[in-house]
Amino acid sequence: MYKPKMFQPNASIEFTLDVDDLLKTYLYLDKALFKPRKDNSMEQGDACFKKFSNEGKGVTLPLRMKLDAIATAIREKRFVPEDTLSYIDILTLSSNHLDQQRFNEKPEPKEKERLVLNYLEAAYALDKNYDYEHLEKYSVRDLSSHAQLLHYLGKARRYAGISAEERLPLLLNALKIAQFLSSLSCDEKEDPHNYENRIATYELPVNYCLQDMKQYDKAAELIKPQLELPSAFHRAQASIQLANIYVKKHHDFGVGLDIAKQYALCAVQESLKPESSNLVNYNARVCLMNILEAAKEIDEAQSIATAIIEEMDKNIECGAKPIHREAAEKIINAHKSFTLQ
Repeated sequence: MYKPKMFQPNASIEFTLDVDDLLKTYLYLDKALFKPRKDNSMEQGDACFKKFSNEGKGVTLPLRMKLDAIATAIREKRFVPEDTLSYIDILTLSSNHLDQQRFNEKPEPKEKERLVLNYLEAAYALDKNYDYEHLEKYSVRDLSSHAQLLHYLGKARRYAGISAEERLPLLLNALKIAQFLSSLSCDEKEDPHNYENRIATYELPVNYCLQDMKQYDKAAELIKPQLELPSAFHRAQASIQLANIYVKKHHDFGVGLDIAKQYALCAVQESLKPESSNLVNYNARVCLMNILEAAKEIDEAQSIATAIIEEMDKNIECGAKPIHREAAEKIINAHKSFTLQ
């Protein structure tokens, strides 16, 4: 595990961070948070969520305030830490945890967005320029941190109203680095921000940007290789993503609904396999239900909706979430006249 030396700031600036302790907390916590992506149990998913809260090891109010002051000083060129890599990691990791945790106290969501973006812009200001055509020139350790920063910054800049077109280069470079690192088979010390399915995770915001730009075919091509992954869980999720992409294409261009239905049916089948999960099964069925409604296959859509509600009424631990019930009830309520005839 990477453990940099404790940073000793200039005496005139009281921005001391316990680098060792913070990196240990967030780096180990980051890896723990990604374990549910492998095992996918509901229990681990709940544990994952709790880790993002203040009841776990989320970014507490005193630490938020201190990081905000440090980030602002960095951006205003009033403070430059000697151990820049450690500060880049701390600001990046804490921004991710802050972005996903629910506060037990204020600030409001807009203030949270400001904090997240402030941390990441400060980390980006500390980072060096990279030649993305010659990644072999850089250490694996530097590339690991830089890719993670680009990934989170590319997502967070939406808070500042920055367009998908402007954010896409950051996200594409993060993905390019992740693909390069995956070809090297590095150990954890060299590449501490690696985890299972990092490439698939980095592809996701790229995909969303392409969809925002209405480049649906490019978005689909990015996801399709995930259909060959060994886990049914990930294949089901990829099929749901593809179905949703083609639904959007249908809404914007009037084509793609038949393809969306095929992927949704595939998602349902994959989600029934043992290595998948009940939650993914409900996601897949709701996806199919909505596509059937769009295709005017109302009876089939209502059949799925009715089954979901009955299963949730019968067993509150079936794996479905309130959003699944809401989607099912919406279908039933929207077509009551069909059932009364």
